Amino acid sequence: MAERWYYTRNGQTHGPYTTAEIKQLALAGVLHSSDLLWPEGTEPQVDLVALPSVALPAGPPPASPSGPRPDWLSDVEETAKPKPPARPKPSEESAPLPDWLDDVRQREEP
Repeated sequence: MAERWYYTRNGQTHGPYTTAEIKQLALAGVLHSSDLLWPEGTEPQVDLVALPSVALPAGPPPASPSGPRPDWLSDVEETAKPKPPARPKPSEESAPLPDWLDDVRQREEP
C-alpha cells in the first residue's frame, strides 16, 4: 500500500496524507467512500474510489456527474411513495344530515 495519499471531493484536492492519517480522516467522517483517492507519485486521472482502497466506512453517495441534486427531486420521490389507502367516506345513511342544511339549500337555490 502507498505511503502517502491525496483525495479529492467536489473538485478540491487534499493531501498528501499518510495511510494512517487517511484512515483517521475516514473514521472522523471527513473522508467519505465517494471521495476519490490516489497514491502520491501517480496521476489523479488514475484515482481510486476510497472505499475499496482503504476499507473506509460508507459515506454519502457520489455527486451526479451532471451536477448537484435538484431541490425538487425529493418532492418527486415523496409523491412516488405508495400512499396508505384512503379512509372510506361515511355513507349518508350512517350519519343523518342536520335539519338546518335543508334551509341553506333552499336559500341558495335560484
